[in-house]
Amino acid sequence: LLDNLPLAADDVVADIGAGTGYFSLPIAARVPRGRVLAVDIQQEMLDIVADRSRVAGIRNVDPVLATETDPGLPAGGVDLVLMVDAYHEFSHPREVMTGIVRGLRSGGRMVLMRSGEVALEGDARELVKGDALKKAYFGYGDH
Repeated sequence: LLDNLPLAADDVVADIGAGTGYFSLPIAARVPRGRVLAVDIQQEMLDIVADRSRVAGIRNVDPVLATETDPGLPAGGVDLVLMVDAYHEFSHPREVMTGIVRGLRSGGRMVLMRSGEVALEGDARELVKGDALKKAYFGYGDH
């Protein structure tokens, strides 16, 4: 997976549902002049990410405490969003996806994976294919 991510050395990457940092920490090595936002709604997971980063001497991983409705991304500040086995867990997918789209820079990209298979990838506007994503991005439909 990591070898196929379109990363530049100075990218800001948001790992949504980062958990213990399984992807966040290896991505950090691939963006040495960038940042990795390890996003999770559980402070305990973020504490583990912070500890693992400190022990490994990784200084470009920032734990971000999200809520069930807001990923906590800086507006227009993210080059790539990675979600692995996370989207289906959202209790408020419209709100979370709205926050993710707001956080993406112009030309920003998103990779969604579930059970080890790439489900969607590409420009954020092109990703809006399923009803939940359409509702999140365009704000229409029942949810």
